Amino acid sequence: MIQKTTIFEQDFYYYEADDPVISYLKNGSLFGLHNYVLAKNFIEKKNGWIIDCGAHIGTFGFAPVLENRNVLLIAASDKNCDCINETYV
Repeated sequence: MIQKTTIFEQDFYYYEADDPVISYLKNGSLFGLHNYVLAKNFIEKKNGWIIDCGAHIGTFGFAPVLENRNVLLIAASDKNCDCINETYV
């Protein structure tokens, strides 16, 4: 069953799993947020796209989407795509 949490006052969807990404979500934060912050300055200068290949359930792309940046999330698993579709639609 798909689960929901709230991050940055927005709904984020995931499936229960024994996974560090899910642990972060349960604690109200995003796994990989620090990596996005590091890349943000470069992306702002280039006004480019963020492409996340292997997006899992979309945690890396969440903050930039909230900032109205161009993001392409690519995931292989149907369940992960379900979570991405619920979160970003």
